[in-house]
Amino acid sequence: MLCLTIYFTLLSYNVHGLSALIAQDHPRMRMETIGPFLQDYPIVLIQEDFAYHRSLRRAVMPDLTFRGNESRFGFFSFFLKPLCGTCGSGLTAVVRENTMFVPIVHGYGSFGCICSGWIRKKSDCWATKGFIWVKLLMKNGVEIAVYNLHLDAGTDKSDKKARKRQLHIVGDHIARHVPMQMPLIVAGDFNSNAEELEPFLTLCNLKEGFHHGIDHIFFHTSSRGSLTFIQGGDATGIPNLSDHRPIYATFGITSFLP
Repeated sequence: MLCLTIYFTLLSYNVHGLSALIAQDHPRMRMETIGPFLQDYPIVLIQEDFAYHRSLRRAVMPDLTFRGNESRFGFFSFFLKPLCGTCGSGLTAVVRENTMFVPIVHGYGSFGCICSGWIRKKSDCWATKGFIWVKLLMKNGVEIAVYNLHLDAGTDKSDKKARKRQLHIVGDHIARHVPMQMPLIVAGDFNSNAEELEPFLTLCNLKEGFHHGIDHIFFHTSSRGSLTFIQGGDATGIPNLSDHRPIYATFGITSFLP
């Protein structure tokens, strides 16, 4: 049996792309500075890409960019732009077009009204949080599913209850759309520690690749063992321009040829 292994690195980064009114700094300039550093990674999963997506997007062209769900406020979203930009999920997935893999399908899911906090706490309900998922076809013929998500923030009981329900939605989507034989990566800002995430990890058969605080990269190797975690860490080559550190994980994905 012949084996062909492809190695790639995935970056997950909460860029703190809130409006200047909330961030109280110069987020547009930060997005313009962050953008060029994303060019070094074939897959980039971004959270809190709310108000200055165009500034970030210009830096990663002509790569494929997938956006998450838009605001649930409809017509009133226009009046909320100074506060939270799109007020949508703030999720973006950037896939570098090359000979390594080709996106074959993508989509997004919203947590809808499952959130905690409007004025007090973390005010998560102003954002329509959810997840993006992309299926990629590697050049060695293996398909892989990648999820980017952002869960409710906060430490109160209502926050934890909201996160539990949000994780149930993600887990249900994975069960319906990702076969057990397909390699899987789930990453993003979970706003949770490992103990809180344990039921979700068990349900989806996920292992920890790397985490820094509440930012995690998890993976499922598939029933054939075709996905291998190589290493992970803080992306120290990217300047510290957010309230989160960018994290990366390197994987090898193997096809088994008769």
